Order: sequence, then structure tokens, then C-alpha cells
Amino acid sequence: ALRTRGWHSAPDDERTVAHLMCDQLDFANVVLLNKCDLVSDADMGAIEATVRAFNPRARVLRTVNADVPLAEVLGTKRFSLDDAAAHPEWLQEA
Repeated sequence: ALRTRGWHSAPDDERTVAHLMCDQLDFANVVLLNKCDLVSDADMGAIEATVRAFNPRARVLRTVNADVPLAEVLGTKRFSLDDAAAHPEWLQEA
């Protein structure tokens, strides 16, 4: 649970690390798949397909050593408050 790591957002937050990771992926605008040099092309394709199934709107970038131009992840103008607010879990943990 997040509580054991000191990452909980409220005293009654019972989420797991896996749940937090899924929440992050679900709301991401850009997803970096790092260490792509250590995975076969077939496995990388399966990983990317899984990420896209969770969040088809996110831009997915494959990286090695997290080498990505900052303009690809900062100031992308991909965030939409209207889209985020329409998500059924928007502000659920707040």
C-alpha cells in the first residue's frame, strides 16, 4: 500500500503502488517508455500496445537513457481540463 511508503494522499488512502501507476498512466498526456534498448522489438510493441490500451490519447515516446527533448514533454499544450474533468475518476483521490 502507498501508506507503507509514506505516499498516501489521505489517512484512509488504501491504494497500492500498482493502482497509483495505473492512475498516472490513465491521466498522462505523454508517456515515456524508457530503456527500450534492453527489450526486444516484439516485447516493446506489446508494452506500447498495453500503454495505448490504457490511454489512447497519450503521446507515447520510446527512449533510451530517458533521452528525450524537453519540448516533447514540457509545454506540449496536450492537457485539457475539460477532458480531464470528464474522466470518471477525476479528483477522486483529492
